[in-house]
Amino acid sequence: MHSLLKRQLKRLQLSPDEQPSPEEWAEFLANVEKAYAEADKDRYLLERSLSLSSEEMQTVYRELHEQSASQIAAERDLLQTVIKGMGEGLCALDETGKLIFMNDAARALLRCDEAELKEYSYSVLALCDSLRDLAAPAGIKPTNLARLRAGTQIYEAESRCYRPDGSHFPASYRINPIMRGRQLTGAVLLFRDTSAELQIKRSLAQRNLVLEQIN
Repeated sequence: MHSLLKRQLKRLQLSPDEQPSPEEWAEFLANVEKAYAEADKDRYLLERSLSLSSEEMQTVYRELHEQSASQIAAERDLLQTVIKGMGEGLCALDETGKLIFMNDAARALLRCDEAELKEYSYSVLALCDSLRDLAAPAGIKPTNLARLRAGTQIYEAESRCYRPDGSHFPASYRINPIMRGRQLTGAVLLFRDTSAELQIKRSLAQRNLVLEQIN
């Protein structure tokens, strides 16, 4: 027997083994009706509470999603502004060395646009002199490719960069591999023209030579 029914019988001093009088039976039914009504009310309140909680959660989630999307968009715009304003050339590459995007400085230094560089026959990293080996797959020296796949950064302070048309200029560059776990998923190439620095070094060397001759 259900515990609630037992309590109702006990409250009315009724026994499950004895027939109640008409008055007792009427009172018992009234109590049962009241219990059902209270149960229905409790169930309604619970369902309403759950419904409101669900709606509130959806509202909170929607607000958080909108805030997150807005924040991500703002951070993306800031990053694009910083990249665009950099004095160094920047090329973002996929795992095969193909161009994803380049900034304005890279376009000016390489004298080409994104469409032209995306059609380049070799990996963009083949534009870097220390990696360049056009006889190798993708135009990159296997030893340097292995270093990148191991997550090792490559930096050259005094080297040169080639343009897709075959011309070149003195440059320093840094290649940062992008890893996901132990897997190479891309790379970022940063480079700059060092012609002015080399000219200053040559001028200083000539001046020192003249001073030595005078002395």
